[in-house]
Amino acid sequence: MHGIHIFSLKHCYFSFKPDLKFRAHIKKSVSLARLRSSQILKSFKSNNPAFYSFLFKTYVLPILEYASVIFCLAPSSPLSRLLESTLRVYSRKTLQRCNISFSSYSHRLELLSIHSLRHRRLKAQLLLIYKFIAVASRFPNLNSFIRLSSSPRRPMTLINLSPLSDNFFSFILPIWNAIVANVNRFLSPTQFESYLDTAITRF
Repeated sequence: MHGIHIFSLKHCYFSFKPDLKFRAHIKKSVSLARLRSSQILKSFKSNNPAFYSFLFKTYVLPILEYASVIFCLAPSSPLSRLLESTLRVYSRKTLQRCNISFSSYSHRLELLSIHSLRHRRLKAQLLLIYKFIAVASRFPNLNSFIRLSSSPRRPMTLINLSPLSDNFFSFILPIWNAIVANVNRFLSPTQFESYLDTAITRF
């Protein structure tokens, strides 16, 4: 209707433009996130890293992570670096305010108790795959795209049924299979989420 497509999936309704691109969405999100983080730095003064971490998680992260679970971005891609840039700058400026000397990005994240955008996005994508195969979330015709391996030693390995397709599954399945390669039993949701926090650091 008027160039806007509307469809439903299990009582959920989505509206999108036919020419919608990830690049435009990401650039808009980053622009808004930078504005929000700048407003935070202008409005609050503190020497407590935990306080700045709370503000970022509450007011900036939701902007950067909106719909990010479907982004298929290589870690070194320009868009991936763009998404990460807001947190890179924010972490540096806030720790300077807290009189903490210059440190690497990974160390700054550790001090602020925040995972990188890349880590959080990848974890969300892997959890989404888990929900699909555990039937906690529905994906239409899932068995046309992926299926669980029949290997008893690697019960969480997934088989890509359309390996030549350029889609979400072809992007995320190699990472999924690398992460669960040494898992010899099907993990519960809680176990899998806990396992991801350490396993993702390799990617």
